[in-house]
Amino acid sequence: MILALNSKNKLGFVNGSIKAPSEEIDPEGYATWSRCNDTVHSWIVNTLNPEIADSVIYYSTAHEVWEDLCLWDELASYNAAAHGAQQDQQKLMQFLMGLNESYSAIRGQILLMNPLPSVRQAYFSVSQEEKQRLLTSTNAAGGICRKCCYGRGAATTSLRQPGRTE
Repeated sequence: MILALNSKNKLGFVNGSIKAPSEEIDPEGYATWSRCNDTVHSWIVNTLNPEIADSVIYYSTAHEVWEDLCLWDELASYNAAAHGAQQDQQKLMQFLMGLNESYSAIRGQILLMNPLPSVRQAYFSVSQEEKQRLLTSTNAAGGICRKCCYGRGAATTSLRQPGRTE
């Protein structure tokens, strides 16, 4: 829209740089300005959906319409950002609630974080917890001796020091 208005030398009507001349001092200039303003005003209103057009049709200048539309745009971007954050939080909750009960401790830790982490960060935390569990279960099953860091069992016999008995 800005490109089209600029190409027609009408951008000043929406950004406020072309001011209305005094009707008493320059009636001819005011009539010309008013005609151009009405043209730009109608161009803008005709590009809007009816709901928004109804809310701006009664402004007297194209600049007022443009300012109102900028507020609509700002509100829409704010709503989009808030909606995106809400969707991210919803995805996180869906991920956490999908974990089985054995992960309730890490789920609780993640839910206590302020601010809540992203799904990626939560996944990383759960993944770390899972790796820790695997390591712990391997140690408990006799994979690696915690005291001396030498292997036990047939699979880790090669890790033992020569001449050492356990």
